[in-house]
Amino acid sequence: MANARAAWPFTDETADSYLREQYEQELMDEAERAGLRLYRHDERLVAFPSGVRILPSDRAVRIDRKRVPGIRPSTLVSRLKANQSKKPRFASERFLETLFRAYRLLVGKNGMGTTVTLVSIYEALTLLPGSNSEYDQSDFGRDLFFLDRSGLTETRSGVRFTLPASTGTRSSRGTFSFVSPEGETVNFYGIRFTESD
Repeated sequence: MANARAAWPFTDETADSYLREQYEQELMDEAERAGLRLYRHDERLVAFPSGVRILPSDRAVRIDRKRVPGIRPSTLVSRLKANQSKKPRFASERFLETLFRAYRLLVGKNGMGTTVTLVSIYEALTLLPGSNSEYDQSDFGRDLFFLDRSGLTETRSGVRFTLPASTGTRSSRGTFSFVSPEGETVNFYGIRFTESD
């Protein structure tokens, strides 16, 4: 009991305040000591390839889609370092096929070659109520990043794709982004599929 009190010296009232105001910096300091690159991005932290969201009212942290109740900074940093050696949850090939199906639904029979915003694709993929909380925009941005870096150029059926930039990438509105291992923010705006010649 004494060890537990020493490890977590907060009352319920002060714990919420600590997690909202001080915990993020403590986590970032621990990551720096351990040699883990941890960046602020949007409303969360990113330790490539994982996204970290602090949930003060739940006294928990969410890493990617999984709620983690143990929030000791050293434990979380160890978990984030272990995540760096894991393969992505969804293979880029499978993700590309999903994007292609959504694209065909949006452009119809004669729309091949049209650039479609990724916002439209994401909205099509998350039409089911509650699905955007299970697969949020940060998750989509991460999967786009892995696809972009995968070296893939076409679907299984031989349809080529590109992720064209646009004036839309000059601001964060209408784009999806992810932080690379080097800390660079990479933005994605649209996708185009074209039949191979």
